Amino acid sequence: MRKMIILSITVFLIFGSSLFGRGDRMTVLPFRISGKPPAAHFNEAELSNHAMYAAVFLTKSVRDYQIQPNTLIKTGLDDTAAEAHLNSICSDLSISHALGGQLLFIGPSEVTVNIFTASCVRKTILYRDQSTGSVNDLQSLMRKTIIRTTPFLAENLVYSKLQNTETIKDNHIQVVIDLSGSMELTLPFIRRALDQFEPSVNRRITLTTIRPQTAITHSEPFADLSRYRSAVAALHGSGITTEADIIEGLKRTNDSIKANTRQLLFFSDANFSEKGVLDLQQQFREFRRDGIQVAFFPCYDSDPSFLEKSGRFDRVAKVYATMYGRRASFTNGEAWFFVRKGAAFYVCSESFGSDMSSGKNSTDSCRLFPAHRYSKSDLDLNKIAQAYASRNNLKVNEISPVYSDLEFRIADFITNQSGSRAVYRVLVANDKQAFWIGLQNKSDYNLLAQNQNQKIYVGLHLKRTPIGIENLPNQIYLTKPADTPQLFVLDYQRLLTATSALQLNPRDVWFFLVEVKDFRHD
Repeated sequence: MRKMIILSITVFLIFGSSLFGRGDRMTVLPFRISGKPPAAHFNEAELSNHAMYAAVFLTKSVRDYQIQPNTLIKTGLDDTAAEAHLNSICSDLSISHALGGQLLFIGPSEVTVNIFTASCVRKTILYRDQSTGSVNDLQSLMRKTIIRTTPFLAENLVYSKLQNTETIKDNHIQVVIDLSGSMELTLPFIRRALDQFEPSVNRRITLTTIRPQTAITHSEPFADLSRYRSAVAALHGSGITTEADIIEGLKRTNDSIKANTRQLLFFSDANFSEKGVLDLQQQFREFRRDGIQVAFFPCYDSDPSFLEKSGRFDRVAKVYATMYGRRASFTNGEAWFFVRKGAAFYVCSESFGSDMSSGKNSTDSCRLFPAHRYSKSDLDLNKIAQAYASRNNLKVNEISPVYSDLEFRIADFITNQSGSRAVYRVLVANDKQAFWIGLQNKSDYNLLAQNQNQKIYVGLHLKRTPIGIENLPNQIYLTKPADTPQLFVLDYQRLLTATSALQLNPRDVWFFLVEVKDFRHD
């Protein structure tokens, strides 16, 4: 039988009024620690002070008031002890409020947070409250209990905005894939992208496949990761699908789509007639009326003449101008990267494949391919290198496999629709684990860029998306070591390995000591 240990947290606030000569600051006291804190989570010797600084950070985050730690008091006080010492706690007239707490742990996995507030003017406790839950939820427990015991303080507008614009909703995803034989060159990129999605009970993923002769299959709404990935691995193309097959597949998808579906990803390389374009518009329009955002990803063998019409879908779907390319070398030593982006073709440097593989979607470094000098049949990535060689009296030596940025464009749609699209991105390393941080604030981006190859503490609101863990880009925290709440400092690798058990609350802030490695912006 596992022995249970109890630890509780009590937080208190003391406040007064400027009418009595009091200032407008809140002091936060060291926390009283009870029970045996689990060593895997906490440094017991430092926990009293760590909890104090954590409460300072949380109160600043949710309330618009001046907050400071009390470094003069060396021991944690519960509400009874604090009330008995209010005269000394409030002896500094600049202090109008005080916050203190007690941690009460129950075994290795449960904690109770007791919060109380008091007035420096009235010399009495005003509010008491408590919350109990998992030690993994300590930050959430502290924050919500501080909020309940500080109704007399104004809400921090940044926190209020975060709640209004970034609350994570549970949305289902529908994926529709044309599985004709011509899709085989695109399917490896689709499989890799879909393999990064993480279905769950509240975010199920349904796969609809369209095969020749209107062989249309709808999968179960996957919530289990293992079963979902097995289904993704089995996606392979064969035969020839027609325009009618594709339209019928979308109609049946619309008839059977799961409630609360908010995103639909459609992959096809079919060439649609004028009637087919109108039918496609109608299907997209019906999804849109149901509140579903549609992303259309034309694939490797899509006809450029059809891609030129993609602007006609602007009001009903987002058509992604995905890049596809192949490197060709010639016997005279030349080597070029031939790229199609949307309906346009480009000639790029032979190293352009690395840019494409890293997600860069710009062709600024390339020159436009002179399509007017070539026949329509030559404008095909399977033939363009040979056509170029023939016109320039060259001989092809080797043609590479297909490159694409499709995986990144899929991620753009998923993250943009889930509220985490970032204008700026910074690559950081925490110990040996590198990851990207998304930002919307240019000043934060510039500050991180100025600290390249330097170590800095970064606080992030984290959330789960279908493509993994990401931060909310509209709010990050850059702190000095002395101001960083050590109770909320994590190792990123530990976060990844604990993902299955750790429920990320996007209102929580987790800090990482990182080294800035690289940066980019749209």
